[in-house]
Amino acid sequence: MARLSTILGAILRDMVAAQHEANMYAVRLSPAYRDRNSAAALTPPSVSLGEVELTLHCGFVDESVPGEICETDHAAVLRAIRTISEGISEVIVSCILTAIIRHSGDSGEGEGPVARLNRERTLRREFTAFLSRRLRGHLNGHRAEFISLEGEIDVDRLQEDILYIADEQFLSHSDLEEVFAADMSGNLRKNVRESLQTNLQIMLPRILKDVRLARREKYASLNVEVSSEALSKLPEESIHTLRLRISPRDLPLDTDTEEF
Repeated sequence: MARLSTILGAILRDMVAAQHEANMYAVRLSPAYRDRNSAAALTPPSVSLGEVELTLHCGFVDESVPGEICETDHAAVLRAIRTISEGISEVIVSCILTAIIRHSGDSGEGEGPVARLNRERTLRREFTAFLSRRLRGHLNGHRAEFISLEGEIDVDRLQEDILYIADEQFLSHSDLEEVFAADMSGNLRKNVRESLQTNLQIMLPRILKDVRLARREKYASLNVEVSSEALSKLPEESIHTLRLRISPRDLPLDTDTEEF
């Protein structure tokens, strides 16, 4: 005896796993077609799972069984990512500017990119907003990596994603190349990263303190028998036939191409 939802879930997962295995096998074969002259004109073999019709015989053995499931509130996830992005982008900008100015020993009043970003409010506000959008786009696209199905946030993995964007969009920005190149000690970039990591470890728990991404939902499930042995012992009128039509679908991909 098993729950109908468990049986159907297992069938669907097996279909996804089968398609994934076929995809990976096709990927492994493709280099052979690129590297051999005789196969250059051929298309690497591949197969795609299409619509499938499935007939399932089952017997309902008792009344519906109450249950409870913990589900991720996706609207709350999007709100949380926006909150994180807006709060952390200012932390990133402030931390990096402070660390660079402190290391250089000046007041940040010159005409270089760091001094201007530190001094000019409009420029700083625009760059912080840009960084927030890029961070939000990245976190949206990678949310499955740091948010579990139960709505739990992996703070360490989230921090890695934030540091990646900080490095890609700020520390690796062309305007800072001269700043880091002028550092004869070679410690500036390392010190900036360490300072940023320390600040994130302090600020992230504060931002996430009241974030709740999961909700509990009550539902009714059905216990069924599907094995031939179990069905043979049930009266014929209690055996039902479910005809399922399962169609493939593509998952949407999040993209972000904004530049500053």
